[in-house]
Amino acid sequence: MKKLAIISAFSVLGAMASAQLTGNLYLAQANDTGGNFVNQEFGDFPTFTTGIGNVVTFGSAVNLTDVQIRMTEAAAGTWISGGVNQARLTISVFSGTPSVNHTFGAASVGGDIAYSAIVNASITNVTNKIFNFVGDATGVTNLAAGTYLVSLTGIADFGVRGQSFQQASLAQASDSWARNPGGGFGLPIGTNWGMLSAATTFREASMGINGAAVPEPATMAILGLGVAALARRRARK
Repeated sequence: MKKLAIISAFSVLGAMASAQLTGNLYLAQANDTGGNFVNQEFGDFPTFTTGIGNVVTFGSAVNLTDVQIRMTEAAAGTWISGGVNQARLTISVFSGTPSVNHTFGAASVGGDIAYSAIVNASITNVTNKIFNFVGDATGVTNLAAGTYLVSLTGIADFGVRGQSFQQASLAQASDSWARNPGGGFGLPIGTNWGMLSAATTFREASMGINGAAVPEPATMAILGLGVAALARRRARK
């Protein structure tokens, strides 16, 4: 099973090399020579819209900055040229199986949906047809400690930009899930969620999540006392 990064205010993973996904809160790096799985919203073919989510556990409340996924272009230049600049970022509470409210091609709504929005996206770390697709996650603030399903799905018409795929590896994992809500592909996972390993021989989807733990009130209080003491000391000089 893939490792999850459990977060504390004083413990984060260092940034990876420039050609890798970063992920100081969470990192699942697929093998770049591995396979690919559809992770794209098609406005012109909505029944083929398919997304991948990874299960992530945060040990404390967090503020996010970005979510990244490793992608591969079907034809070089169609996405990397910069024409794809939007993605759907959705975060839902995970309780053993993904929420039925967590979907693609439309906003996700329900009490178990922690965040759902179309966000700005960019493309970085290009190597031939492989790139990191980076979604702005600064709208995700004070996300409570817990276990969530996180998905970032690029939005691009097939007729304009063609198709790209999220990188997936053969590594065994039990926390990468996929859904094709319109059923256009006829995938074994069906129209609801299925584990990626049940849908394909590729079992682990790449993802990196960046951000920082939210300081606990006690920590903030201690910092506040320290600042106040420093101010009084300077005033006496």
